[in-house]
Amino acid sequence: ASGEITSSIANRPARMSMIGTQIVRGRPSVALRTGKYIPFTAQRKRWYPHGTKIVPPDVILRPRSLAHWYWGDGSLGGNGKRMQFCTDGFTRSDVEFLAFRLRETYGWAPNVFNTPRGKPKIELSCWKDRLEIAEMIRPFCPPCVEYKIKVRGRAPSTISTEAEEVKRLRRAGFTQAQIANRFGMSTGWGGWACRKLGV
Repeated sequence: ASGEITSSIANRPARMSMIGTQIVRGRPSVALRTGKYIPFTAQRKRWYPHGTKIVPPDVILRPRSLAHWYWGDGSLGGNGKRMQFCTDGFTRSDVEFLAFRLRETYGWAPNVFNTPRGKPKIELSCWKDRLEIAEMIRPFCPPCVEYKIKVRGRAPSTISTEAEEVKRLRRAGFTQAQIANRFGMSTGWGGWACRKLGV
């Protein structure tokens, strides 16, 4: 029918490839192929003009695009205390531009650092930034990558500093686990806080 996109799906065995001097050991995967599709072609020209990968100057980092970027090329480290975006394929200036866009759009404080291979990467280590981005991209989260948003926040110094918020969340129907998650704490902390406050 008119408007349909013809496609094929094939299993691909694990393989090893090189990105610059980096050896990448892949896992078995599935390849989706389509014929020439005009919107995809336009995006290819934006991101790979003259065959070189760049960040387009008009890039907009909306929540959905951040989610897809993070699911596909992000990682959670430090027991939930660091969220990283793999930007190894871009130049340092392009990565600095992406970090600027995150600061300008959301007020976060991303850090750009070089990996041991000398490639630039973006990291969010501020607890407030991690909690905000996790909450923002959660609606687009497929179950298979939920582990990537198990971020840790800052532990409240005393329960009294967060008492009203815990009570408010409890009145709103939040479970102990959901309250703990809101504060970036363990489920056990959520139960303890609710018992301590009698809610």
